[in-house]
Amino acid sequence: MRPLPPPPTPFSDEGDSDLEPVLLASEGWADMDLIAPGDTDGDGRPDLAARDRANGDLWVYRGTDEHGDWLTDVADQVQAGSSFTVAANPLITSPGDADHSGHFDLWYTRSSTNTLHAYLDVGTDAKRKLDLPGDWTGHRAIS
Repeated sequence: MRPLPPPPTPFSDEGDSDLEPVLLASEGWADMDLIAPGDTDGDGRPDLAARDRANGDLWVYRGTDEHGDWLTDVADQVQAGSSFTVAANPLITSPGDADHSGHFDLWYTRSSTNTLHAYLDVGTDAKRKLDLPGDWTGHRAIS
């Protein structure tokens, strides 16, 4: 029986020999929910999304380095949505590109109906929202 290869480490990358975590930002993130949608613009670099819990604005921070450095450079910040307040939409995450359209998607819950919704192709002219069946009462997290 062949031994299994070691599992990858969260920060391993063949081109990154120091294997150190990447500092995204030193301050200003206490009121943000971080979302990892993957590569949102097709440039091969990881991007980061964030929801401002104070006002519900949704931002995407474009990765500018192949190793994930500079993810929170505000020069590469793009607003991808608004009104995703914590009161109205308590749970939010991204499955990446769930519908294989080439653009990232969000899943979020509505507190008024206790339902799950999909927001597809976020930040594009083709964006659309879908209501997904089921009752999400009592759920405390989605990922």
